[in-house]
Amino acid sequence: MIKMRGIKIFFISFYLVVAFLRILVAGGDVFDIIEIRNRSNNKPTNIITWDTNISVPTNGWIVANQYIYIHYNKNHTTRTGWGLQIYTDNTTNTANPIYVGIGDPCGIVETNMKRIALPLAWRICDALIPNISNPTERADHKGFTDYKWHFMLDKGSSAFTNEKEYIVAYNQGGIAWHEGVRQHKPTNAYIYIAAKFDKAIGPTIYKTSMLKIEEFYNPTEPKFLDYFWIYEDGWYNSNPNNNHYEPAYMGTVSIYMDHWQINPHSGVECIQFKNGGTWGGVYYLEPANVWATGPPDPGPGVGYDLTGATKLTFWIRADQPTTLKEYGYGLPGDSCGKNQYFNLSVTTNWQEVTINLSGKDLSHVSGGFYFVANNGVTFYLDDIRYEKGE
Repeated sequence: MIKMRGIKIFFISFYLVVAFLRILVAGGDVFDIIEIRNRSNNKPTNIITWDTNISVPTNGWIVANQYIYIHYNKNHTTRTGWGLQIYTDNTTNTANPIYVGIGDPCGIVETNMKRIALPLAWRICDALIPNISNPTERADHKGFTDYKWHFMLDKGSSAFTNEKEYIVAYNQGGIAWHEGVRQHKPTNAYIYIAAKFDKAIGPTIYKTSMLKIEEFYNPTEPKFLDYFWIYEDGWYNSNPNNNHYEPAYMGTVSIYMDHWQINPHSGVECIQFKNGGTWGGVYYLEPANVWATGPPDPGPGVGYDLTGATKLTFWIRADQPTTLKEYGYGLPGDSCGKNQYFNLSVTTNWQEVTINLSGKDLSHVSGGFYFVANNGVTFYLDDIRYEKGE
């Protein structure tokens, strides 16, 4: 059973201003604030609008005068399978207006005949963009030229499925900041909305009462499945059950980590790590930057519950034979404590490294995995995961 917490956002276009909107949600499991704010002054409001001087049908995609502010509540972190999805529902019997046309029902609906819907798009960012540009649709009409906007779907569309990648703005893989990339879990995120006006018939009113933002999760899903991935195949992998924890750099500023598509262990890419300084490394954390939130770091209530895992495994290779200075998992405040291992010999061939977790209390683990490398080292990591097994 999937539990949904829905927020109806009443969404209206130009030529009419009506304020009838629920704008604040408190006490959420993952997102405790969702509200509309004006782009002009960043103050809360109760409606999303476009300028009344839009010249139809000559205008194309235009960004609305407001954005949707969401606040990510880090205290959720022992839960898996969560996300925030955005879509319209213009064919339901409670919609106002109810779309009755034969085309795609997604968007803002013309209120007279109710047979025309102007398409919508959304973009999620980890920072405000005061002068955000209007999106430009690609020639193939399959997306946008900057790859950062996403077409909105409607629940009545044939392509719609709950938790479908294209409607999920934020999940455990991060925000969908790029068409093919999901990365970073910011505390504050901002969703911009655009509408396409080139097929509008005016002057008239276009609106929808059914733009929905829903937080979802599966309450029956176990906290640990057969595999609990830290890194499977790139940060863009957006399955809510994959790619947990967020990487954070340690050490000198000359360290570098990137996607690498040459000779991965599996899939299409792996992690390439370079250290040009005295020492450097990466810590995979949940919540992000958790080591800076308390001495030595928070205890129960943060991280993931990995009870049932019997081992932590990863694959590693290097350009030249070298030694990984240090690796391990856990933070001092975690239930398992910090576990350190030293001087791993690394060859030019992929090799699997296994850490035995027998006897460890894994009820809250904020530090999923870490490594430290010496100066001048270049190596590759892939398929980092906790496992159930013998």
